[in-house]
Amino acid sequence: MQKLEIKQTIIKEWELFFTIAAIIIVVYKLTNPDFLIIIPSVFLLYIAYSIIKRLQNRQPGIIIDTYGIYLASEDKSLSWKIINDVEVEEMGGDKMFLKIKTQQADFVIDLSPFETTSYKVEKAIMFFSNGNIKGKKTKFSHSIDKLINDEKNSQIIIDKFKTHKRKVLWVGSLIFFGGLAASVFFQISYPFPYSFAMGWSITLISLFLYYKQTELRLRHFENIKELTDSQFNAIAIKFGLRNNTDKKNQIFVVMFMVFVSIGIFVVSYLVTI
Repeated sequence: MQKLEIKQTIIKEWELFFTIAAIIIVVYKLTNPDFLIIIPSVFLLYIAYSIIKRLQNRQPGIIIDTYGIYLASEDKSLSWKIINDVEVEEMGGDKMFLKIKTQQADFVIDLSPFETTSYKVEKAIMFFSNGNIKGKKTKFSHSIDKLINDEKNSQIIIDKFKTHKRKVLWVGSLIFFGGLAASVFFQISYPFPYSFAMGWSITLISLFLYYKQTELRLRHFENIKELTDSQFNAIAIKFGLRNNTDKKNQIFVVMFMVFVSIGIFVVSYLVTI
């Protein structure tokens, strides 16, 4: 390993999802164009402009090598001699931060916009620092180790939860945005007043059933099925797959979504009067 160069992601996940939705709307509007086609078209132009700018600047934002860590955003090269500790902290599995403690100052770098993984960064830190950095494990991973008290299987369990969450985010986003796009399409194409409202409700139900099905499959994976229910729930909360809230708050969220759905039906009815 010579060095790890971390570059900015060319296209972000939210941009990909909204781009797909914008393309669907533009394609539909081309058959019956009006001024509303301007909104998704401008969005697509903005995304294209952002991607071109990132492609033009492929200089690494972070470099980890035998000397230390270079931070382009700070224009600083931090040698291993002055670095006291480095941690890669994951927040709920979708946000990631590089925390560096030096003899002079501390630095917190958001790794979410970059094309990398916590495993690659931690491996490079441990390799180039010759294992001298104290923070070899993130607080997140360490908390899982202590929770299950099984260091041998903890990394396997963490990897399976990460894969599960990544799949849930991608497929769930496709279901959500695809359902909304289909609802808008049918509402515009057909005179039936409740097309969007029904599509919204079906989308929410589909998301709920998909989440429950995938969580049930995760629960029966080898190693994970050996966890107690309290351990599984605690890990799911750490990954942001479940909310650490009491039953009253959960009931409130469910009731809120029910009222929103009813409100959409009412608005759909009033618009057609």
